[in-house]
Amino acid sequence: MENATHDAIRYAEGALATLKRAGCSNLRVFCLGCGHWHWLRIDDAIARLGASAGLVMVARRVRCHCCGTKGAHVEPEEPPGIGTPHYLAWALARRTWLRAELERFQDLDEWLPPGQAQG
Repeated sequence: MENATHDAIRYAEGALATLKRAGCSNLRVFCLGCGHWHWLRIDDAIARLGASAGLVMVARRVRCHCCGTKGAHVEPEEPPGIGTPHYLAWALARRTWLRAELERFQDLDEWLPPGQAQG
């Protein structure tokens, strides 16, 4: 069930905006016809489909550069490893996103019963 919940979040409306805020900069697109794959910049996908688009919309609209098949499997890139190119930019974007998320949830303690605040 955990995977189903994770997939529902990843493929939901607004997935491109959510992935970008989380520091993802590329999507990996796999052709269903010939298996060819390439990187699609998330900014390019947002420019064409809008930030509110989900990964399913991207998957339905892309066309393979090699065989021309329409439709693909689309997944977000893995974060870069420490010391690899682009790691610093990814880490800074991720830190910014985490700080914004923490600020969004700071007022949760007000909603908890007395004695249950996590501080």
